[in-house]
Amino acid sequence: MRKTTTSCEVKDRWNRNHYDKITFRTGKGGAQAIKAMAEWHGLSMAEYLRHLVIADAQQSEKNEISAILG
Repeated sequence: MRKTTTSCEVKDRWNRNHYDKITFRTGKGGAQAIKAMAEWHGLSMAEYLRHLVIADAQQSEKNEISAILG
């Protein structure tokens, strides 16, 4: 019998092979504050943080942001 994989497993495997995962800690309430700012901008938390890094890279003239853009 042929083995099958769920679409979540396939998606997770693809993501592991194509993206880096970054984890960081904030003080209590930090995640909620970031989420609130992201929502205010109409973005997810990941999109908001990526936006901030890209804006900072452009402002500092370090334009090596192709990997960040995905």
